[in-house]
Amino acid sequence: MNVSIVIPTYNRLPILEKCLFALENQKLNTNISNYEVIVVDDGSTDGTTSWINKNKANLPHVLLFQQEHGGPALGRNLGVIKSKYEIIIFIDSDLIVLDNFISCHVEKLLASWRKNDKKCFTYGSVVNTSNFQNPQSEKHKIMDTSFAYFATGNVAISKELILSVGLFDTSFSLYGWEDLELGERLKKNWDKIN
Repeated sequence: MNVSIVIPTYNRLPILEKCLFALENQKLNTNISNYEVIVVDDGSTDGTTSWINKNKANLPHVLLFQQEHGGPALGRNLGVIKSKYEIIIFIDSDLIVLDNFISCHVEKLLASWRKNDKKCFTYGSVVNTSNFQNPQSEKHKIMDTSFAYFATGNVAISKELILSVGLFDTSFSLYGWEDLELGERLKKNWDKIN
């Protein structure tokens, strides 16, 4: 199993650095052969592109794509189009993941796929913090729980499934809501998806 992680980013370099290094330190289980981290720089002016280019040796899984500032929907769409692998994991550029992040998503998806059900996605929890120096130290709080149907802060889905309902609606050009709209489209078309 191979995984593509798609991250749109816009002027988040200090936390993006931590995000990418956490993704480079993944402990993969035997179900995972390879993974790529697709970063789509959405016209950042904070040096994101040059920092990634300077740190290529330390970021072997990262593939960088650039676009003019057009919002996360456009960035996620570019990431999906450029992805090589059958599982897409979406995260936001201000997230720092645990070392079993990829393995957890893959295990959950495979549990359904083994039952011949690829019409599924996984949704991981996110702990909100303002402690950017040591974000991993924050404990999960009840207000961190989201009941959003498809929030791309931490979600995995088959590439085939997301392509079958269409990509993100690019009329959402600001950050937010494009993922929830796609979730509603998934829910609405669930019975029509092969």
